[in-house]
Amino acid sequence: MPDRSAALVTIEVVDGEYVAVRGARERVWFVRVNQGWVAAIEQATEIIQVDPGPGTVWERRLVLELPRDSVLLEVESAPRPVVRTPLEYLTKGPQTARRVRRREFRVGARGLVPLASAVTDKKT
Repeated sequence: MPDRSAALVTIEVVDGEYVAVRGARERVWFVRVNQGWVAAIEQATEIIQVDPGPGTVWERRLVLELPRDSVLLEVESAPRPVVRTPLEYLTKGPQTARRVRRREFRVGARGLVPLASAVTDKKT
C-alpha cells in the first residue's frame, strides 16, 4: 500500500506588489525546507506572470507540488500611518513605517490550512 503522507498536493499561491496608501503592499510566500525558509518561487513547478491590472505593480502565480504536511509562510508587508507632530515631520522627513504580517499554513489533502497559532505582526 502506498504511503499517503508522501503524496504530493498541488497548490497555487500568489506573490505580488500592490499600490497602497503611503507606498506599496507586498506579499511573498516561502516554503519550509529542513530548518530554514526558501522562497516559494524556487520550489515552483510553474510560474505564471499575471498582467497587472489597476492597483497592481506586479503579480505572479506559483504552482507548487509539495508533500502533505509541508509548511508555507506568507509574509505581507504594508505601509502604516505614522502620527507625527509638524516639528517631527520637519526634522525626520516623510518616513513611512511598515507593518509586517507573517502567517503559516500547512499543506493538507485539499489545499492550505492556516495554523492559527503562527500569526505574527511586527511594526517597524
